[in-house]
Amino acid sequence: MGGYDNLPVADMAPMTVMGHNAYGVFIEPGMGLRVDDAKGTAVDDQAEGQ
Repeated sequence: MGGYDNLPVADMAPMTVMGHNAYGVFIEPGMGLRVDDAKGTAVDDQAEGQ
């Protein structure tokens, strides 16, 4: 905790979807992406969409 995350492997399972290249992402414990200075994100019980 408080350290850097290991980056996910984003090209583990190459495939084609409707003629477009697509890739599966392999994520295991300890992997992830972090933004320490994010702005405009929901706080506490505020609604958030994707």
